[in-house]
This record gives sequence, structure tokens and C-alpha cells, in this order.
Amino acid sequence: MDNTRKIFGNSIKYSYSVNEVLTDCDCLIIMTDWDEYKEITQEQIVENNKNQLVLVVDTRRLLRLKKRNGIDYIAFGKNTVSL
Repeated sequence: MDNTRKIFGNSIKYSYSVNEVLTDCDCLIIMTDWDEYKEITQEQIVENNKNQLVLVVDTRRLLRLKKRNGIDYIAFGKNTVSL
């Protein structure tokens, strides 16, 4: 986070847990394949988000969301299949 703070300063919110990140966010963008991100569930997104998160962008194709419940899920990056 120290490197990110050098770039963004206090213009963004920093969090120390996945649940904290999911609280009151509008969009979740996953850009690293850390284990804690692989374990995010649909229920966790819905339960922790009071703002009704509407967009999840998964650049590592980590999540396996079966039920969308109004959440738009976009997955691209490694393992992308060309149509």
C-alpha cells in the first residue's frame, strides 16, 4: 500500500481486508491473483455491500459467480477464450 499511497495519496480509500473493501463500494476490480481474492463469494459481496455493488471486473478470472443477483460480472485476462 505504501507504493500506492505515493501515487494516489488520500484520494482513494485503503482497506486491510476483503470484507472492508466490499463495504460500500460501487465497483470491485480484481487485478491480482492473491488467495484472499480467489475466496470471494457471491454471498460475501451481497452481505458486505450496502450500496448494492453493481459491477465486478475480474482481470484474473478468479471468481466463479453462479448467481448474479443484479451484479454485472465481467471476466477477462488470462484464460480468455476468443470468440
